[in-house]
Amino acid sequence: MKTLALCCSALLLVLSLSSCQEPPDPANAAVSKPLVKKLGLNEKEASHTTYQVSKPLVKDMTINDEYVCQIRAIQHIEIRSLERGYLENVLVDEGQAVSQGQLLFQIKPSVYQADVQKSEAEVELSQIELENNQALVERDIISATEAA
Repeated sequence: MKTLALCCSALLLVLSLSSCQEPPDPANAAVSKPLVKKLGLNEKEASHTTYQVSKPLVKDMTINDEYVCQIRAIQHIEIRSLERGYLENVLVDEGQAVSQGQLLFQIKPSVYQADVQKSEAEVELSQIELENNQALVERDIISATEAA
């Protein structure tokens, strides 16, 4: 603890003594010695020499910088089809804004056309079986409960 107090008091003494220097002469303070030597003048001539100074040009500038980055959306919405099949057309570009009800994709109709044809064939088969069963019931070959 004593050494800390001793160090602090020594530092305070050094700082107070270093601030007791005389202020520099304002006439000679403006002229630096290396500049006087470079110009080949003595200090008295250099203190009375005037120098031309220009003002800086002030104007707006556009500075373009390029950076490598990755841009990510605030919201990520994954779009999935409720139906099965293959896409025939993609009607929007990735990242494009879309509105509600807007058509995004067009699915190839071949899968759906095959399903429709299959359903139509099943309906036709059921109608043929119905007509056949009605004819058999009328002839009393089968009972009405069997026909149902």
